[in-house]
Amino acid sequence: MVKKCLNCGEVKTQSILNFGSIPITSLLSNEESFPLNYGKCEKCFVVFTINSLPQNILYGKDYNFFSSTSNAYIEYTKKIIETIESIVNINECDVLEIGCNDGVLMHQIESKVKSVVGIDPFFLATESFDDNNKNATIINDYFNNDAVKNYNLNEKFDVVIVNNVITHVDDVFDFIKSLSLVVKKNGIIYFEMCDYKKVIENDRFDYFYHGVTNLILPNQIERLLKGFECIKDYGFDGFDPFSNKFILQKTNSNIENYNFPKDQINSAQLKLDSWCKKIDIFFNNLSNFKKVVGYGANSKSGIVFALSPIAKQKIDVILDINLNKHNKIISGSSVQIKHIDRYDISDIDYIILFASHIFEEVEHALTIRGYTGKLLMMDL
Repeated sequence: MVKKCLNCGEVKTQSILNFGSIPITSLLSNEESFPLNYGKCEKCFVVFTINSLPQNILYGKDYNFFSSTSNAYIEYTKKIIETIESIVNINECDVLEIGCNDGVLMHQIESKVKSVVGIDPFFLATESFDDNNKNATIINDYFNNDAVKNYNLNEKFDVVIVNNVITHVDDVFDFIKSLSLVVKKNGIIYFEMCDYKKVIENDRFDYFYHGVTNLILPNQIERLLKGFECIKDYGFDGFDPFSNKFILQKTNSNIENYNFPKDQINSAQLKLDSWCKKIDIFFNNLSNFKKVVGYGANSKSGIVFALSPIAKQKIDVILDINLNKHNKIISGSSVQIKHIDRYDISDIDYIILFASHIFEEVEHALTIRGYTGKLLMMDL
């Protein structure tokens, strides 16, 4: 349990959001439930989980996310590289990717740069990295101040890529301090991160689960990363519709005072309660259809099932393209995951997509397999 804010030391927190006790939906076939509560520091306004789970549980052997299972994401990494190339001469750069998973982006960028290093704690992904190019190296570890020292990463990199990672780290302030250390002078950090203020404003509480350990906002990053300034802000132009994309450059300008941002996350409990009711209504409206299944995103579907018994009653199967998930169970439920090629989709009336940002990819995958029913997103 966090007893004080790790940023400013303040001990007072304001309750922002309480999901109650829910399963770890980022894992599979797990029955245990744990509290998921968020509090906001009353001094610096950073929002964090009050009861954090150990990182080795969240990203250990039972974690199951592999970037390479999404063709849409593989194609998107090319856009990330194009964005970086528009800012720097990438051929002369040493690159670090934090949260590299199984190395999808590293494979795309390694032939273009002097060297690329990836770091990620999920060993099942990092050990699957198959590469004969001596340009690329993967470190199986967490990125923090200890890693900077242990692997001699201080001021080694011209480009650092932080793609949808920072809201999942246990100690966000140690993470930010470590970021400031590894970048060379005039080097850049490519950031892509979920803006949870926008998530809440749009009633998308399926974006919350154990593993989302802080709700730090993009504008707070620039204020906390002293000696950096934003040189490009692309707004919400990322892979996910709620991801903000921007680039910071290390200027080493002397910034003494931290100005607490006015833009912040306030209590959203009433919106969460309303969202749960809307989920029940949505799935009640599907009661006339005999065969309804879900598709993908066990974290998002898991939070829906945890908060809506009606949804859990209506859907007993989730389809997925990741063969590693076949026959596993959505945590806290009896909902089984089936690989799309090992399940008869011919008699399905509706497929509910729990990962709306890959709609086109899923629609294509279903079409080429002969699916003629409806593919829906939860319209709440």
